[in-house]
Amino acid sequence: MFWMDEQLCSDLYLDGVVTMIDAKYCLQQLEGPEAKQAAQQISLADVIVVNKIDLIPNRAYLDGLIDKIRSVNGLAMLMETQRSKVELDHILDLHCYDVKEKQLSSVTMVTPHAHIQNMSTVTIEIAADVVEERFDRWLE
Repeated sequence: MFWMDEQLCSDLYLDGVVTMIDAKYCLQQLEGPEAKQAAQQISLADVIVVNKIDLIPNRAYLDGLIDKIRSVNGLAMLMETQRSKVELDHILDLHCYDVKEKQLSSVTMVTPHAHIQNMSTVTIEIAADVVEERFDRWLE
């Protein structure tokens, strides 16, 4: 990762990706011309904050939205909020990229139930140590 200030470099690191979603307009964005960008932002998130849920007309609509979000990223922690109020513990000190602390627990493949403009996700969890180079070759 590129940092502008070399003195800060030792104190900065990628802790996790938090994506804020506007519940009122998310489905419109996922089905409109900006669908690819919206889906990419969701797919890369470690935490997804679904904001403005108080503006949603009914729970069924919100459940449909969450199903659509989960079809793109089934692993991210998902929070429902109003007026962007979140506990800082849920978005800071995530340690999502501290490889030493993470262990993959079991082999599971999750197939999405909805597709967004030719985008789908698959999650693979492996209950063993993974040799990164071999795994990268397998992905290719």
